[in-house]
Amino acid sequence: MISDRIDLNLLRLFEAVMLAGNVSRAAQALGMTQSATSNGLARLREALGDPLFVRRPGGVEPTARARDLAGPVADALARLRGALDGPGPFDPAVATAEVIIGTSDHAELVLGTRLVARLNTAAPGISVTFRHCDRSDAVALIDDGAVALAMGVLPEPPARMTRLYLSREDFVVLMRPQHPAAGGTLDLDGYLAHRHLLVSAVASRIGAVDRVLAERGLSRRLGPVVSHYLAAGVMVAGSDLLVTLPRSVGEVLAGAFALATRALPLALPAMRLAMIWHRRDDEAPLHRWLRKELAALARTPSGN
Repeated sequence: MISDRIDLNLLRLFEAVMLAGNVSRAAQALGMTQSATSNGLARLREALGDPLFVRRPGGVEPTARARDLAGPVADALARLRGALDGPGPFDPAVATAEVIIGTSDHAELVLGTRLVARLNTAAPGISVTFRHCDRSDAVALIDDGAVALAMGVLPEPPARMTRLYLSREDFVVLMRPQHPAAGGTLDLDGYLAHRHLLVSAVASRIGAVDRVLAERGLSRRLGPVVSHYLAAGVMVAGSDLLVTLPRSVGEVLAGAFALATRALPLALPAMRLAMIWHRRDDEAPLHRWLRKELAALARTPSGN
């Protein structure tokens, strides 16, 4: 094939001669010697079976074959230069993309809603899809490219990935405003005197509160266990149940369902929400921008 005998340098030489209309000026533009330029043109002519350029006063004139090749060669070189140079500065205002983000219920409810609001104003051409994931499948989903990144309470990932902590949260207790415990400060005796709802993605009837209470020889009366925070908000709003939640989740549900909030009268280890991603995406402009925005959104006053 003819194309197998033509390398990139010969195409650059062809383009330079077409633009300059003069072999000497083309050689100067490319930093080539006159003899190297002549040898290159000879190879092109032999490969294409056409003289390509004929002498005229003051330079050379392209043949019909050269004129036919000029546009495609220029386009191909421009695309190659663009690919090698990489994209220009990322501009979220004009960018168009679809991104899938893996999230826990917590991360989707708190950071997902903030991200959607941010995209609506700063990057309207970027569409986001949230896919549920947790500590059991986040790494596999990222490895497979099924999600761009994952957010939640996530363990240390393998070395090929990076973890960034987004927030450190304490816990609050939610109840309906007419609840008997909503009248003043909630102490531990009052907390234990009422039935509780537990949110567990794995249908466990033992949560962080129960483990800490057990260490002190105490227990609470547990009622229903649900898998999603929104269901907890609905149920607590219509009953005398208490629910203990991370502060950022509690603030969202208290606003959505007009619930009362009280400090948890029990010391629990802080919940740390994290984001993980694959190192192959470290320098991807869209990914870098999204990670920066999510980190900033996690630091907003309403979310620690």
